[in-house]
Amino acid sequence: MEQADHSYINSSFEQINSAEFTYKMSDKEIEDFVKLRMSNDHLFTGRKNSSKWAWRSILKHMGLHFKMNHRQASKKWDNMKKKYKELKYPPPGVKIVSQW
Repeated sequence: MEQADHSYINSSFEQINSAEFTYKMSDKEIEDFVKLRMSNDHLFTGRKNSSKWAWRSILKHMGLHFKMNHRQASKKWDNMKKKYKELKYPPPGVKIVSQW
């Protein structure tokens, strides 16, 4: 007996291949992304898979759940934190321009 193909059921966030597609957020989306991440800090408890589900809910709330997956959202957040720290605490002798 042949089983029906249910691949359409699994077409979720995990199907997005970051090597094939990288979504570029607008400035407004980045602002909303940061606000949602900060206001939902309680979802990022450090427990197993908590951040995965938290990022998925944030992306779904923003309507980006078919454009990005939770790994890409997490990487975006880490890169933005790293950039913020570099700009806030530059190495000695380095001058940072106020607008970038």
